[in-house]
Amino acid sequence: MLNPNRYRLYREHKYICFFFHAVLKQAACMDFTNAADIESIKNELNNLKNLLQNHALHEEQQMHRLLKLKQSNVFQIAETQHQEHSVFFDYIEEKFNALEKEGKLTDKNFIGYEIYLDIRKFYSDSLLHFDYEERVMMPELQRLFSDAELKEIDHESYRQMSAEQIFDMASVLFPHMNRDDHHVFLADIKDCVPDKFALVWPKIAKLVSSQNASIVKI
Repeated sequence: MLNPNRYRLYREHKYICFFFHAVLKQAACMDFTNAADIESIKNELNNLKNLLQNHALHEEQQMHRLLKLKQSNVFQIAETQHQEHSVFFDYIEEKFNALEKEGKLTDKNFIGYEIYLDIRKFYSDSLLHFDYEERVMMPELQRLFSDAELKEIDHESYRQMSAEQIFDMASVLFPHMNRDDHHVFLADIKDCVPDKFALVWPKIAKLVSSQNASIVKI
């Protein structure tokens, strides 16, 4: 069970879910007989593919690696699910190829409907995947590692990022997070890279409400 007083990872799942939902909404509303609409959603699916691949790589190199060190195998389910991402994107590419080759409008619309259902199923499966990581893997990480060890996962990233990259990250993530998430991210950045934090804080403060903007004092 998650310990509310312990450090918690996976907060970026909120943004990934938002992005995923936006793609699903686009698929629900689009005209699958329109070439421009088809190209647009293919581009968004490619962006989603890159987002999920990079996120999965980070998790495997960090969280999964730590669990392996302690001989915990709870990561194996998540890792298998990561591999299934490639299967989905290869499959959906084939569906779009069939869609673009089809000349009959009724058949194009039906293939488009199937694509929508496929994306919706992938979204629902991914929500279960995120839930497993947060409800099963995160408690295991809390059990096996100290808060300092867990924080180091994110701290390593902050050390490698420029101040501008940190601001760009906040610009993407913060609109989809709450006050507690903002507090954790900002406190971590300030603690890990205070010089970079001082550079980006004036701009980050504008991203959050006046209440949030006072949670970390320089």
